[in-house]
Amino acid sequence: MIWKEEDVIDLTKGKKAFQSSISKWSHIDDANRAIDPNINGVNFAFHTGLEDKPYWMVDLETIEPIDCIRITNRAELKHQKINQNLSVECSLDGIVWTKLDPNMYEWNNLDVLEINVLQSLSARYVKISLNVKGHLVLKKVEVLKRKYHYIAGSRADALGMRLSVLISAIYVAKHLDGFKFVFSWMEGTNDDHRGAVNNSTNFSSCGEILRANEIFSEEFLKKHQISSKYRSHGNDIINLSFNDSKGKFLQRKWGIFTGKIGPHKCMRDIVPEEVLCELKECYQSIQWSYKCKQIIQEVEQICNEIIADDFVILHMRGGEVVLGDFKVAPWLWANTKHFPYEVAIEIAKMEWSNNNIVIAGQDFTSNQILENYLNKIKPNKDIKIYSIDSLIKDRYNYTNPERSFFDINFLSKAKKIYATGASMFSNVASMMAGKELTHSFYDIYSDEELYNIIQKNINYLEIGNLHRAYCYYRLYDFAIKLNMPLQVAQDWLYKAMQEDNDNDWYRIAIIDTFFKEKDLKKIDLYLKTDCIYREKFFEAIYGPHNTMNKWCFKYYDSLRDKYLKYADTKYPYISYMAAKISFCRKNISDALKYIKYSLAKDPSNKFFLSLYAEIKSKIDDKNDTPIAKLKTDINIGTAKERITNTLSYKLGQAMIKNSNSVIGYIKMPFILNNIRINHAKEKIAYHNKIKNNLNLKLPSLDSYSDYTEALKLKNHLSYKLGEALIDASKNWYKGGYIKFLFKINKLKTNKEK
Repeated sequence: MIWKEEDVIDLTKGKKAFQSSISKWSHIDDANRAIDPNINGVNFAFHTGLEDKPYWMVDLETIEPIDCIRITNRAELKHQKINQNLSVECSLDGIVWTKLDPNMYEWNNLDVLEINVLQSLSARYVKISLNVKGHLVLKKVEVLKRKYHYIAGSRADALGMRLSVLISAIYVAKHLDGFKFVFSWMEGTNDDHRGAVNNSTNFSSCGEILRANEIFSEEFLKKHQISSKYRSHGNDIINLSFNDSKGKFLQRKWGIFTGKIGPHKCMRDIVPEEVLCELKECYQSIQWSYKCKQIIQEVEQICNEIIADDFVILHMRGGEVVLGDFKVAPWLWANTKHFPYEVAIEIAKMEWSNNNIVIAGQDFTSNQILENYLNKIKPNKDIKIYSIDSLIKDRYNYTNPERSFFDINFLSKAKKIYATGASMFSNVASMMAGKELTHSFYDIYSDEELYNIIQKNINYLEIGNLHRAYCYYRLYDFAIKLNMPLQVAQDWLYKAMQEDNDNDWYRIAIIDTFFKEKDLKKIDLYLKTDCIYREKFFEAIYGPHNTMNKWCFKYYDSLRDKYLKYADTKYPYISYMAAKISFCRKNISDALKYIKYSLAKDPSNKFFLSLYAEIKSKIDDKNDTPIAKLKTDINIGTAKERITNTLSYKLGQAMIKNSNSVIGYIKMPFILNNIRINHAKEKIAYHNKIKNNLNLKLPSLDSYSDYTEALKLKNHLSYKLGEALIDASKNWYKGGYIKFLFKINKLKTNKEK
């Protein structure tokens, strides 16, 4: 149940209950014991006699909208399982009953059953029955109705996003009567498994996040926290207005989720500047844990005592996307989660004549290297340049999750924040500050300018090979966007690979430039000599990073489809990639076709043979594969039968058969027309069948064992005649049938020879 206990009313309190029978275990006023709040510490509340479909029922006295029916099972485990056969019904009048779908039943270890109706019906009577012969025995029954609708701020990603949706939810609920702000707080993040970083000393990952009881006060959690299973990446407030009807804010039946974009940027009929001021008040209304209140005070202390004057922040995104497992998917994350240190140098030069500069970000070591470099070259010695590490060193000793909370509060004190523009860590700082602080470097520099800046500054900082490799990739990406010669783009990729040879995405990108050149021989050789033997190479194009984000499918599928497009016996390694891609897509027949192309060229290749065996194991598995299923659902026959069943072959056979008599010639047009009509009907029936069940699709012809023999049928007179007739009918307006008569004579002559 999404509702907190204090946010629901139990409609059964003080009402009257009934049951179908009593037993020797029944108590005084047995049925009403299930709705008596004073009955506690018992094994069961009521107990019917032994009968077919015993029931218990409560009369709510008035028709009420119902949110949840909660049933507490009897205490004895050995008897609990029988109540899995419960049936729950509701009625307005006690005569006509509506049964609740068992798929709505949510059992918690057989102890408690919740049925979340969410006001999809109203009822006066609620009846619980046992679908089998037995005793109906339960401990408690509650019929619950909400006091409020909910505005939920619930995300599973990192700190910035979570605080953003939470502040937004407080703001929206504040403006709506009958709505309450709630939030959920998952321990860890939904990206922990993809953001691992090796040797993560002096580094803070997005997954290092304070637990709910570490960041919020006990009172705040008790009043507003709901289960972490209720969360969403959606944003239900987009294009809504507080002038809209209340129903617009009930998109989830119980209410709505706020999302990534704050209300000041996505709602109608608001003044963004005014909303930002209110969002600041919403942030200040949050009740923090003792430790977090202390951190907020320490932020104020540093701003007042150490920096004192205005400062701008360089919010250096990079973290997992450069140093961790995320680096294998730079196309996904480079533009939104990477702030090149080379660009930061240029922005610092733009700011250091007027403002102090503070460097924030996940890579503490690189931040300090940038700090030292800027302090060495700055022309104005009065300007202070710090990394946050320098500001807190020897003053405060924070864990990484505490450090993230410090950083986000510190960002809100800046005059300006320079960032990618897409980071919620910096954007939520604007909401906390009550004014727009974030400036994207993409709005300051064009792609061409960014290309030149990175190229100019790439060797000024010694921040490690992974950062340099990523920046070389950025140069490649800009080169492609700016339509520079492909050789220039390739050179940057080769440089990236020199710095980070383990990142196989750079190889995938190099191959893509070869595809742009349409140099298939070069691709095949490169796959053979540099790629397919690498353990994680295939993951770069078909791994967890590019198959879990639906928004990126279009891009990655376009890359993968190129291998399928150019698969051919001439290019065994392109065909091998096509087979692997098809296999991952569960297109088993295509995978078999492509790997046969590979084996035709190199029948002893261990990679080809291994994949062939894997594909064949799926085909031979009687319970798993499409072809095996076809053998039971549809007769797949042989390749010869498939060809003799083509329209060409059937038409040709009919022409030969009926050409031996005058009557046959007279009947022939009608016979041929009938064959066409029936063939068309069979084709439609087949396509309708596979539309409903793709497993019924016939395998490709070359996957049959008699494929080579079957191809010879296409040289038979029957097939050639039928093929010629079909061609004639398609081109009748160009004299197709006249040409057909000459074609017949030619075919007969060739046959006689």
